[in-house]
Amino acid sequence: PARLELAWRSLEKNEVGINEFAKWAKKVNSEVMMAVNLGTRGIADACNLLEYCNHPGGTKYSDMRIAHGVKEPHNIKVWFHSKAEELDITQNKPWQVAPSLLEDIYTFEDALLVGLMLITFMKHADRVKMACLAQLVNVIAPIMTEKDGGPAWKQTIFYPFMHASKYGRGVVLQPVISTGVHDTAQHENVTDVESIAVYNEEKEELTIFAVNRNINEDVEMVTDVRGMGGYRLLEHIVLENSDMKLVNAAGKENVYPKSVQQSALDGGIMTSTLHKASWNVIRLGK
Repeated sequence: PARLELAWRSLEKNEVGINEFAKWAKKVNSEVMMAVNLGTRGIADACNLLEYCNHPGGTKYSDMRIAHGVKEPHNIKVWFHSKAEELDITQNKPWQVAPSLLEDIYTFEDALLVGLMLITFMKHADRVKMACLAQLVNVIAPIMTEKDGGPAWKQTIFYPFMHASKYGRGVVLQPVISTGVHDTAQHENVTDVESIAVYNEEKEELTIFAVNRNINEDVEMVTDVRGMGGYRLLEHIVLENSDMKLVNAAGKENVYPKSVQQSALDGGIMTSTLHKASWNVIRLGK
């Protein structure tokens, strides 16, 4: 049944439940991170949800799951809680069709910032073991849908997140970087280039993520990869635009990545041109 949503001050239609969501997550080969509501609900309700999702059977809420047609437990490993008001998770464990709230539109400049944040997370992978993008669709999100239907569309910030998710898997290699600097309106000696490398042993791939945050000048980046014997350049992907405030929209993708010929590998030394204000993904493999 529809319920008043106390946290978002809206109406929950409860059209999708935890079982449907878990089924979808399995289909796309993803794991569920479950949020429990300690704002408008409490610890007992969170425990009930845990029992519903993960207990094999023979108890009130695990048997309720079985009665709903799901015999095997979901075995959700990652749980999240916040003291802020969140979703009103009821005994039926519903997910709802969200109202149109906080549907921010992101610029190309925002995409560069997201890229820099992702590089920072990877640089601290020894301490940051998990970093989650809380909202994925519509609400402060990289993917947008339209009220009247039609295909979903990608915001500018979708692409750095997608590249990091796809190619940032493996062991982080901390580079030793020597870079020029520039001054901004509020800061002095800001480094032109921020970069990190990730080695995927299983796929025998090395990916270099790099942002040239100098908005006025291109930068030549020279990378010594002589320690990666037998590797060749696979591709250089770039996200760039001369208009820092440009956005995407439904049916109008103004900011998107493209493969370029801006890197060359010779004798273990790779020379890459990083255009001003650009996000770069440089991939090497055997």
